[in-house]
Amino acid sequence: MISPARIQAVVVVLVLISGLSLAATPYLLTKYYSASPEQNVEGVPFHITLLITQKNWYNSSIGYQDAYFVLQHGYLYSSADLTFPANRLILLTIINLENTTSPLNPGGNYDSVIGTLGNTIAVYNVQNVNSTLSPNGIHVSGGIQTSSVPANDISHTFTVIAGNILGNPVILNIPVEPLSVVQASFIFYHSGTYEWQCEAACGSGPTGWGGSTATPGWMMGTVIVS
Repeated sequence: MISPARIQAVVVVLVLISGLSLAATPYLLTKYYSASPEQNVEGVPFHITLLITQKNWYNSSIGYQDAYFVLQHGYLYSSADLTFPANRLILLTIINLENTTSPLNPGGNYDSVIGTLGNTIAVYNVQNVNSTLSPNGIHVSGGIQTSSVPANDISHTFTVIAGNILGNPVILNIPVEPLSVVQASFIFYHSGTYEWQCEAACGSGPTGWGGSTATPGWMMGTVIVS
């Protein structure tokens, strides 16, 4: 069993490193706002952090659902429309506060890492993360580099698809374990509008593909590369 207190410590470490304050994050109020695009500076990596939270009120018939948010400058913003620069290194961090797993969509290899540099990701969780105080601040070590995650150990995915038609190619797939921090690096070489989707059945209804999995800003949305 992964300890929520331990993953919270990891989140705090990463938040301290990035100069953010979760204590001042009124996420229920900022759900409906869009994050400000980061300034596009050629040659400088583009940083973005996504936070997955549970217990987000959806409606009276469905109740609570999980949701992706953009964590930026100490606030949480809607993930409905995500903007990335083309031809620039992107450094993505996903912090998952959800502690359960969901079955994957059987239509693809969503347990495999696709589209990142080397088709790998770094995963930090309670089994392998350590932090030490160094002269330069807090140093986090112990993450494992992997090209896949066992399907039964996946909570969500961050999957970018070339369009919204079934069968279109997956250009990015990042599987996310429960209570973990995932870091990935990738480059979008072509401008355009794409779809992002969680390919785990984490929504509502008998199949898990209702509610959040069918609603922009929850477990799906648009990716704009320009």
